[in-house]
Formats: sequence, structure tokens, C-alpha cells
Amino acid sequence: SRRRPHILWRAMAAAAAPRWQQTMLRIKDPKASLEFYKKHFNMQLVHRYDFPQWKFSLYFLERPRDKDIESLPPPGTKESEQYLWSMQGTTLELTHNHGSEHDPTFSVWSGNQGSDLPKDSPLYREGVIRGFGHIAFNVEDVYATSAQLEKDGVRFQKRPDEGRMKGLAFCLDPDGYWIELVKRDEGLFAENQNLSQTM
Repeated sequence: SRRRPHILWRAMAAAAAPRWQQTMLRIKDPKASLEFYKKHFNMQLVHRYDFPQWKFSLYFLERPRDKDIESLPPPGTKESEQYLWSMQGTTLELTHNHGSEHDPTFSVWSGNQGSDLPKDSPLYREGVIRGFGHIAFNVEDVYATSAQLEKDGVRFQKRPDEGRMKGLAFCLDPDGYWIELVKRDEGLFAENQNLSQTM
């Protein structure tokens, strides 16, 4: 019985430990982005916030285990909000400024272009320095996944056998953010892909 306070303290400390909860990407069109991440990476909308007074909305996407998809609470409910802030996984937070989907001049900076590159580089861009790089999904077969994505019309920055680093690829989301495809050990997960990193 003397050990119980110590065990309780350890449990509380573990529950309060920091964790990677989200990576935010600013997007142009939520309809296009939500469809892209669900269709190609089976990411699910787990919650959303709308702030009409400030003219923006937030969409939180998770790549859950396939067996857990059906049990997710409906987005936009108290249950989904509670799930969002207590879940063990990681989300993409897509931020949409209302009206940007109708603005032909709106575009985001992926973070991969900059004046710190040689001027003859196709990624050279005056006035900015490279910053944010990409998100990544782990997959069992980078080549097969890339081929299927390309067949489905997804654009690529780098195919698996292009460039100096063979066996990994970078596809592009609707806003031009880079998505790295990295090989994982076979049989690790039942799911075709898992969100693995932000760089």
C-alpha cells in the first residue's frame, strides 16, 4: 500500500507527457485536400473547427488503424473533439482561410524553394530561405505505391529511381507540399501506409 502513491504519480506523469499531436499545413481548397489525403493515404477527418468570425477553419486528419475507422466519432461533435485531444496518434491540421479556394492568386510556399540554393537549381527562389520540408508516410513498397499514385494522377517531385537517392520518392499534394514515401519493414502494419514524420 505504501507504493500506491508512487505508482499513481508515475501514471499521472506518463499521461501528462508531451507528445507530437499535429503538423499544420495551410491549404487553398479544403475539398481538394480532404479528398486527396483520404483517397490516397486513407486519412480520416477526426474533427473540425469553424471560426466564421475570423474567416478560417481547421481540419484535423488522422491515419488510424483500419479496424478503428468505423468507431471514430462523427467530426464536429463533442465526442470527436474529446477524441482529438486525447488520442494517441498524430494529426495533420489543415488550415483554410475562407475564400482562398476562389482566389486565383493564392498559393502556399512549400518551404523547399529558396535563395540558399544555387541559382541554376530549379528550386531556386529569390527572397526566401528554405524552411519546412515535407511530411512522410512509410510504406512497404515505395515503387508500387508510387506507380499507383501516379496512375491515379498524383504529381511527383521525385520518383523512386530519380536523383542520387534511390528507393525513396516525393509526391505532391494539391498545394504542392512534398510527401516523402519511405520503405518500412514488411509485415509491420496491416495498413498500406502510416504517417511517420515531419521534416
